[in-house]
Amino acid sequence: MQLRRLGVTIAVVFGVALASVPARSFAQDEDNEPNPVDATPKGTIGLGLLGAELGVAIPALIGVKAGWAYLVFPIAGAAGGACAGYFLLDDPNHTEAAVAFMIGGLTLVIPTLVLAVAATSYDPDDDIEQSASLGTGALRFDAGELSLAAPGVGVVQDSRVGKPHVSGVSVSLVSGRF
Repeated sequence: MQLRRLGVTIAVVFGVALASVPARSFAQDEDNEPNPVDATPKGTIGLGLLGAELGVAIPALIGVKAGWAYLVFPIAGAAGGACAGYFLLDDPNHTEAAVAFMIGGLTLVIPTLVLAVAATSYDPDDDIEQSASLGTGALRFDAGELSLAAPGVGVVQDSRVGKPHVSGVSVSLVSGRF
């Protein structure tokens, strides 16, 4: 079900981008003469927005509730999208495609945020005790479902005669009911 929603979201993103490709892009100067539009920075901004939106939409569709995921993934997606936009659209001056991706990125900002808010909204039926019993791993498995959370970190103490000291740190990566 969630993969189907992800596929529909990706299809909508590319459908909006492809449907909004203009035949030509011109701007008028003060003499009302059409001048060609330069692609820079439209491709960088457009693909940067789309990357950030995918960084929000994919965790929301998967069901991630952790707040850090909605900070890290959009930043990484925006950086990757902006780099791709510059090198694929702006540098070779593909004006029509740059304008199309910028329109697509601007168009999908609000639907992406609505999707993320709807997917991460508070549900009073969530059982806190059940999620706590899954352990402290960063990846937590329960009944075939995978969730992400902050990993549990612990200090391993070595007690020698009269001298307690730290001998290591443990980080829980995977936990749950298998």
